[in-house]
Amino acid sequence: MDCENKILLKISLDSEDDYLNFRFVAEKALVELDFRLKKKLLICLTELIQNNIIHNQSSTCQIEVYSSDNQIFIKSKQRLSFENIKNIENKLSLINRMSIPDLEALKRINIIKAVEENRVSPGNGLIICRIKSENKIDLNIINGTKKNNSEEINIFVKTNFNGKDN
Repeated sequence: MDCENKILLKISLDSEDDYLNFRFVAEKALVELDFRLKKKLLICLTELIQNNIIHNQSSTCQIEVYSSDNQIFIKSKQRLSFENIKNIENKLSLINRMSIPDLEALKRINIIKAVEENRVSPGNGLIICRIKSENKIDLNIINGTKKNNSEEINIFVKTNFNGKDN
């Protein structure tokens, strides 16, 4: 597979139909990838999209998956409130310092707490992306996008691949 800056998937999700058809579109676009890698990517994509649905339903979520130098990148562009951006920055600061076994333990703790507190979501989306990608997750705020106490951000998830070994 040629890995030099190849766009594998580019999609904007701004309607219920877009969200409902997302999995079909993504699977079709990623069909050439090894099954295990595709599964990891689909899980991360789903978590990033759910993050947008939970934190800002009225905003379009733009997803791009591309490959470069034996890595696959997911870029999720979303508009979030300043408060949500600060929460994500804090969460990424924590989870990017943690080991995979510690992240697995944190994920289990969050699930138990969510059940005990009768919450719908344990808040494990970025933790799952970090575990599945085995890489740190980056966030950047897009300059010049401040509007109504919100800004646009890009969340970057990257994963390595080496043919069928991944």
